[in-house]
Amino acid sequence: WTFENAGGYLEFFMKPNLAEMYICIKRELDELIQKK
Repeated sequence: WTFENAGGYLEFFMKPNLAEMYICIKRELDELIQKK
């Protein structure tokens, strides 16, 4: 199970605007993880 797979499922089941919001949040989380 990975974030990429979850993103694919979200894009399939959820409305596009919610999927885009999830992707934006994922990018922010990735940046925070890289800073540590």
